[in-house]
Amino acid sequence: MNRAGFGLAALVSGLVLLGASYAPTSYCFRKLTIDSGLHLILTGDISLPGFQEPKQGSYYLPFHGAWVSSVEHFERKPGAVARERQLYLETNSRDQVLDRTVKEDEILKGPFGAVNATKECFYTRPIQSVYSSVLVEFNGNELEHELPSEVSKPPEGLPALTSLSLVRIFRTSLEYVIVSANYERDGNLGSVNIGAAKDGNPVNGGGTSVYRTGDPQVDELQRKELGPLLAQYGIPAHIDVQKYLLSRRMVLPPVGLSQERTVMHEFYGFGKLIRQDELKEGASVASRWLQPSVTDEERQTLNSLCEARFRQQQAMGIPTVE
Repeated sequence: MNRAGFGLAALVSGLVLLGASYAPTSYCFRKLTIDSGLHLILTGDISLPGFQEPKQGSYYLPFHGAWVSSVEHFERKPGAVARERQLYLETNSRDQVLDRTVKEDEILKGPFGAVNATKECFYTRPIQSVYSSVLVEFNGNELEHELPSEVSKPPEGLPALTSLSLVRIFRTSLEYVIVSANYERDGNLGSVNIGAAKDGNPVNGGGTSVYRTGDPQVDELQRKELGPLLAQYGIPAHIDVQKYLLSRRMVLPPVGLSQERTVMHEFYGFGKLIRQDELKEGASVASRWLQPSVTDEERQTLNSLCEARFRQQQAMGIPTVE
């Protein structure tokens, strides 16, 4: 029987293969490895009496659909109120080969809710049809994303700057408006995401996203739609990256809204490190460095594959932000 024919079963040896049928919901697992064919292998099963998950430590929860199976890597840190999702892994083929991963890190928090940095990596689909990306956007008061570590300074050998994101948060009479603009390393705008929040939760049916597609005709229509939004929220269509890095200043267009916060993010190594600058009247007044975790499966297999794909996208002129 081939790999696709197995369900998720605990074998006598304790080896568990992520197959194409269903996953017992009364089990989670302590270890995930990824073989050379990008199949997911779970071991160290833990029984979950009453569906109670582990109270501490790192663990994996699988889920099976018709032809899509996924694994969520969670961690419960000592003293933490809620679990954090370290990584989401998904397959979408009959032989259950890994298709994509998603890593979400909370980089801003306030009465408006949470703003996350999302890194989405694809592994097997043609780059021309779907590309890996880094995105900053408002997500509301979600509890299962990762909280990155704050470090006092970047390590030696800082990776290259790969993208930037400008977040502007405005206060209205009833709610907050959160605008995130994502830029390529050359300062060209890739996407604008606009959300509204009340009590930290999304309102008004979600938000608006405008982004490049790679199709010239579609992108021209997007640019026409984007113009009024950029003017309304004071978002530059282009950033002079080198000028900003040298001066830590940025002149932003004035807007008719009450500004709550303005924050610039610099992503190094496609999200290995994030520098966060708090801006007041266009000048940086406070900075901090954020470092997302690196899981075992990322360190051993995924990060090198994901980074290679990002670099191929750059070489082909394909976007790396969404």
